[in-house]
Amino acid sequence: MSCINALEVSASRLSSNEQKKTSKDNHEKPFSLLRSHEHHAASANFSPDGTIFVSGVLDGTIRFWDMSTKKMIKQIRAYQGVAEGLDFSPDGSILASCSADHTIRLWDASSYSLIRTMGNDSFIVCDVSFSPNREILVSGSGDAIRFEDIRSFSEIAALDNLFFADIKSIIFSPGGEMVAAAHSSGEVWLIDPYTATIT
Repeated sequence: MSCINALEVSASRLSSNEQKKTSKDNHEKPFSLLRSHEHHAASANFSPDGTIFVSGVLDGTIRFWDMSTKKMIKQIRAYQGVAEGLDFSPDGSILASCSADHTIRLWDASSYSLIRTMGNDSFIVCDVSFSPNREILVSGSGDAIRFEDIRSFSEIAALDNLFFADIKSIIFSPGGEMVAAAHSSGEVWLIDPYTATIT
């Protein structure tokens, strides 16, 4: 089972006339393509300052792109499988990734080195999100939602044994007072990150 839920935009879906019309109307290209993806990209995110873009690829790599040049600047072999979710810390210093190997990994966004591997889930970890104050990382998997203290690397709260959950996407609110979790049943839960209770 995979939790790939990416939005794919393909130039091939536009006819040549539609491309010309779109470019003429906007006076520029409608979108840019980042090359060097020999495999499907399953996850993506921007650094907080917008200068770096990261993509998680099916070959297990995480790729870093300079947005000023649209060129890949670094590729790291992160997993045997795909990086399902990616999120930068609010200050841009840490990149969190999660994967089908049931783990969460924290990377130094400057040196690209691995800081720590966390996680003990029984299912694929599909998404991760930092709190606005950088202190908490929430993750969603097939059976659990976990809140980790990034300062001590310890679990502070969890919703466990959610065998019906199959979390696909998870994110902190801008103020950090709430987490939204979307799962395959079609529902979205709103969760208190400090008590791990559904509000």
